Amino acid sequence: MQARDVMTTNVVIVQASTPIADIARILRTVAISGVPVFEGDTLVGIVKEVDLIARHARPHYPRYLPLLDAQIPLGGQREYQEIVRRILGTTARHHVNAGQDLPSRY
Repeated sequence: MQARDVMTTNVVIVQASTPIADIARILRTVAISGVPVFEGDTLVGIVKEVDLIARHARPHYPRYLPLLDAQIPLGGQREYQEIVRRILGTTARHHVNAGQDLPSRY
C-alpha cells in the first residue's frame, strides 16, 4: 500500500491569517483532524485538533528560585513561552505545527 492509496485528493487548506474559530468550524464540519496552512502559495505547517485543544490547556508556570533579591527561573522557560504563545494565538499562524511534522522536501 502506498500513500496515494489512502490519501485525500480534495484537500481543505487555510491561510495563515485564518481565524482559529473558523479553523475549528472547518475541522468539525468537514470531519477532519487537521488542515495544511499556507502563506500565499507556500506551505508553512499544519494545524491539528490537538493544537486547538492545547490552546485551552492550563499552562504550567515556571518555578523560580529566590536568591537574594533575584528570581532565577528553573528550566522550562522556553517551553512555557511556547505554551503561552499557543494559548494566546488567534490565527492559524500562531498554531502552526511546522518543522518536525513536515518533511523538508516533498
